Amino acid sequence: MAPAEGGSTAQIDASFTGTMIVGPIGKAVAKNTQADLDGSLAKFAQLVAA
Repeated sequence: MAPAEGGSTAQIDASFTGTMIVGPIGKAVAKNTQADLDGSLAKFAQLVAA
C-alpha cells in the first residue's frame, strides 16, 4: 500500500509453482488470475468509494 493522488495504490506479488503450472497451462493460469484480480480490485474500489 502506498499513498497516491486521490487515494492509495496496492501492489500484489504472487507466483505459482509446481509441476502442473508450466508451459501453456501456467500462462493461462497467470492470465486468468490477473483478470480476476483486476476485477476484484475494481469492485473493491467501488465499494470503498460508496
